[in-house]
Amino acid sequence: MGRLIILASLLIFVCNSIAFGAKSIEAQLRYVADETRKILPMMIGENIQATNIDSSGKTLINYYHFTKQKFEFYNLPSIIEKYRRNSIIAACTNPDTINFIVNNGGSIQYRFYDSDNDFVDKFTIDSKTCRRL
Repeated sequence: MGRLIILASLLIFVCNSIAFGAKSIEAQLRYVADETRKILPMMIGENIQATNIDSSGKTLINYYHFTKQKFEFYNLPSIIEKYRRNSIIAACTNPDTINFIVNNGGSIQYRFYDSDNDFVDKFTIDSKTCRRL
């Protein structure tokens, strides 16, 4: 989870840039994705690796791969829920990220795949998510 902070710090950078009106949100997200890709792949937990990042409109899309096939995890839903909960808390309690999500209509999507590149799950953090926190 500690390495997730590195990825989050890049998002904070873009939020600060947006606050100063440097570029459009879409341009800033493309920049963050391009810069973050340079440090990927990166292990962020015992069984999970951040493998790619992209942007689409006002959405930053994070791709994660588990180091095992999905059938090898007996508790995969609880692992995904842990990442979802921690990601929501991190995004929705940071003032810069809140500005990006709530005030500028942005969102952050997380997509999970297993070691065979089979889709496992996804979730998106947006203004509705932060309001429910």
